[in-house]
Amino acid sequence: MISFFRRRQLGAAHRASDVAKTGEAAMAEGNWPAAAEAFANAVRLKPTDGQLRLQLARARMMSGNAQDAERAARAAALLDTTSGRPELLLGLALLQQEGRHEDGLAALRSSLALNPAEEEARAALMEHGELTRLVSAGDAANRRRDWPEASRHYAEALRLAPDLAPIWVQYGHALKERGLLPAAENAYRRAVLAADHVLDHHLQLGHALKMLGRHDEAMECFLRCVQIDEGHHESRHEVQRYEAQRAVRESQGQRVVAERLAEAIPFTMQRLELLPGPGLVTDRELGQVHLPGAEAEAPLALQGAEAPLLLPPGRYHLVIEARVTAGRLPLPRLRLRDAPGRALVLRPTELAQGLWGVEIESEEPLAEPTLLLAGPARFFLLRLDLLRLGGEGGYLDAGTRQTALKAARGMLAALPEALRADLSRSGVVRKVLAEFFPGMLVPGHSYFRDTVASGTRAQSAAHAEAYWRGYEVAANMRDADFGACATAAPAVQPGSFKAIAYYLPQMHPIAENDAWWGKGFTEWTNVSKAVPQFLGHYQPRLPGELGFYDLRVKDVMRRQIELAKLHGIHGFCFHYYWFAGKRLLEGPLEALLADPSLDMPFCLCWANENWTRAWDGAKHDVLMAQHHTDEDHERVFEDLLRHMRDPRYITVEGRPVVLIYRLDMIPDHERMVDIWRRKAAEAGLPGIYIVAAATFGLPPARARGMDAMCGFPPHGVNIPTVEHTRTLLNSGFQGRIYEYAEVAEAAIAELELTPHAELPLLPGVMPSWDNEARRPGRGDVYAGATPAMFHRWLLAAARHVTRHHGPAERLVFVNAWNEWAEGAYLEPDRRYGYAFLAAVREAVRLMNNDPAPLQEMAEAHNHHSHRRADTVVLLHAFYPDLVEEFAAAIALARKTRPLDVIVTVPDSWSPTDMHAMLAALDPVRVVVSANRGRDVWPFLQALRVASALGYEHALKLHTKKSPHRTDGGDWRRGLVGTLLAPASLATLEADFFRAPSAGMAVVEHSLMPVRAEASVTYNKRHLEALLERLGLVEEKLGDFAAGTMLWFRLAALEPLLDLGVGAEDFGPELGQVDATLAHAFERVLMPFVEQRGMQVLRLPDVEGVPKVLA
Repeated sequence: MISFFRRRQLGAAHRASDVAKTGEAAMAEGNWPAAAEAFANAVRLKPTDGQLRLQLARARMMSGNAQDAERAARAAALLDTTSGRPELLLGLALLQQEGRHEDGLAALRSSLALNPAEEEARAALMEHGELTRLVSAGDAANRRRDWPEASRHYAEALRLAPDLAPIWVQYGHALKERGLLPAAENAYRRAVLAADHVLDHHLQLGHALKMLGRHDEAMECFLRCVQIDEGHHESRHEVQRYEAQRAVRESQGQRVVAERLAEAIPFTMQRLELLPGPGLVTDRELGQVHLPGAEAEAPLALQGAEAPLLLPPGRYHLVIEARVTAGRLPLPRLRLRDAPGRALVLRPTELAQGLWGVEIESEEPLAEPTLLLAGPARFFLLRLDLLRLGGEGGYLDAGTRQTALKAARGMLAALPEALRADLSRSGVVRKVLAEFFPGMLVPGHSYFRDTVASGTRAQSAAHAEAYWRGYEVAANMRDADFGACATAAPAVQPGSFKAIAYYLPQMHPIAENDAWWGKGFTEWTNVSKAVPQFLGHYQPRLPGELGFYDLRVKDVMRRQIELAKLHGIHGFCFHYYWFAGKRLLEGPLEALLADPSLDMPFCLCWANENWTRAWDGAKHDVLMAQHHTDEDHERVFEDLLRHMRDPRYITVEGRPVVLIYRLDMIPDHERMVDIWRRKAAEAGLPGIYIVAAATFGLPPARARGMDAMCGFPPHGVNIPTVEHTRTLLNSGFQGRIYEYAEVAEAAIAELELTPHAELPLLPGVMPSWDNEARRPGRGDVYAGATPAMFHRWLLAAARHVTRHHGPAERLVFVNAWNEWAEGAYLEPDRRYGYAFLAAVREAVRLMNNDPAPLQEMAEAHNHHSHRRADTVVLLHAFYPDLVEEFAAAIALARKTRPLDVIVTVPDSWSPTDMHAMLAALDPVRVVVSANRGRDVWPFLQALRVASALGYEHALKLHTKKSPHRTDGGDWRRGLVGTLLAPASLATLEADFFRAPSAGMAVVEHSLMPVRAEASVTYNKRHLEALLERLGLVEEKLGDFAAGTMLWFRLAALEPLLDLGVGAEDFGPELGQVDATLAHAFERVLMPFVEQRGMQVLRLPDVEGVPKVLA
């Protein structure tokens, strides 16, 4: 039966629809005043209808009533947060008002950002010169070499004019200068699509492809340039260089003369030759090498000027380069006569495909080196060189040895493309080294800052700093970004994006790992032994709340699920290990299946690659192999089906989601897909949603038959390394260092520019990455990851799937929940606490936030409420469960002194919370505030309202919990109880309310010195900025009121309203317990009053009230 209230709602909706039709008819006739009146009446009948408010805004604007149109558009924006239409009308209304031009343009920009297809917003911005402004700003930043700023302006310009090729070219230049080569390539391709006849577009694309190492594609671009203009010198020169290189490659292999390199780097190079052995066939006519065998490696002896080859003691780098024409050539290995049972793996270099190298160091002579190659494969052998690192003066010191090693690797990668056709030119080598490795042309100069050039003292200082950082971790000191655990899960609306975290079921011992790695081995074995390799390297990574857990303990997963849900994680994607019927690490997943009370959505990612000793460098030592056959496809599906039938299993439109980690390793994956889809139909499933992980360079064209591709960073990352910017602690470090921020920015740029693809892209993000724990001294490190940067990346991914995918496919994968040995985890640790989890929670909250009902309730209440007293309480009510406590305290104080209340509430509250607050406090004003700046940004908004209403004195309060502290409740009760106690109010009456010189009153026991080490440690940056803006003298800073609850005279703090501080200045709320702009404000309020010449009254303890910070 429909309730009376519901019948009234339905009746009003029908009447609103009828009235709206009258308005539409008036619009059709051009009678805008009548249309505005009709839509206003319709809105009164149905105030939550965003479309009616849009029509009202349009009609009022066309009637010439711009201010009323603005109000209607703002109300519509609270109801419609995604279409961009309210922002469009708001912008148009503001442009009609004098002095509101910039506000109008800002609203139009917001409209276009929300809906790139909003042509009316685009046209209005173009009409008002927005495109010219953005391009000019980009050009100015370009001239300043501020590439991030330039790319941002050009990207905004392209949202306005996506078909203007010159802007795409400029955007590509800026991205290229930032090292974001894939994004730059995409920009140049868009320029080519927009204007194929322009030679420069093809030329720039060719240069970008060349920098990416894709020389054949680059040559197609240069040939196109020659077609457009046969006399174009630069293009013809590139083509000639390419042809010369190819001729050298296809003849007898390369013959590189490297004498000039000795001028730059102290090493010598020796040409080596392969002596054919069993299992190897040479084709003299084609110049190819053929390895027909697939089972065993072919041993190939190496020979130099003398045979057999005998190398004196020293440090060497062996390099082989091959162009594979058929089959697959696994990583080569090197075996020495004196160590027949151990082979060194030649690792691929990052700068050239098909180029491998290995470092050898020995104090004894090295005899009879043998290269081990496995087939089946056909290839051209392009290079086989041996570099001896070091000069005639003996061994170099550690820093310079590392320099030489890096230089050798870079030189070997650069030589084929930069030098082969131009070796006769003087200075070519120096030019290449200066371009790729600045600072390396002086022999003995260190490529790593301060390690050698500044001598032993600087190196000792670096190790000392590393020690103290390690000591801080041991002493349980937290990072400035340390975050507290959330106390409630964010609200989630239907159709919102879902964050799914990869889950490693490894943290428990199994028999296989005992046999392969030693008794009791788990991932924690690797994690606990990691050490920092460079200054600032975050190692070891130590777990927080969960500790070094064992997944055999069911309560561990139960708490993991609680933490995940509290912070907005929708589900886990378990790594699933299947080897032709043999399962590994299945225990945690089986425990989940057996216990329905572990209520967490989940799906599976089949880790379908061989299990090897890759961690310790023996990638080809296979411990458990994959066997992809039709029979295995059927068997693995049957096992997957057990999981898919679980009601917790994640689906897309009813189809269970299955990820495949290495699609490239399945010989005929389309055959497997057909088998799986047939088996799914036979099992009665509506289908199966198969996702290919974008790993190991898998292109979309290779993912035929898949339903989607998903990101799996750091796979796909293509940015320069930054080892030269770090001070090494391990001089023999052979890993790679990247800037996390550059990776995230590149990913965000890719998401913003992703064109329409055949397969949906389900983005992947990572909180951090560092596999040093698994590969000591050889790890890949993505340094400088922060919760805020991760939050930006995740939010961009969430907006991408919201724009481009239907509700069912709005999935974002996070790598990972608990990949501790790869430094990729969301679980709390000792340095950052719950901050990365908080970053997820805030992204989920923002994507699900709908403040419209709260705004309507606040407007309705404020319309009928008026000032009743001379003194006001400014209360930020963040926690709704504490409202009754504050209401009781304020009610008691009102018996002594009349008090009004202005309440600020976060925009994430529910209407139920708002109803309860209004009933308990009956405030004179309610302000719905963005969840920024803790209690400070809401306070600044309330202060502005109180100032407008004419109050003279106010009390600042907030529903403080401090969940990271055990005394948070006592702290709050002590402050509120003292500030509102009858004895305190009696003191205030004489010494504060009636004393014109008194600017503030605080609780004495809450005072702490601003300049104390514990206070300034993490707040220095924000404090210095605030002191400068407020004109405060640092040396005169005294105490501050910890907790930011205090009485104040409005005239004392009203100047804060002129600072121009906005919500965005405070940054996202990521659970930080210190070091935010809000914490800096807390420390300057009292000094600000004192340095302006006003007195601060200190309230003593009150009997029966908890002592603050006692």
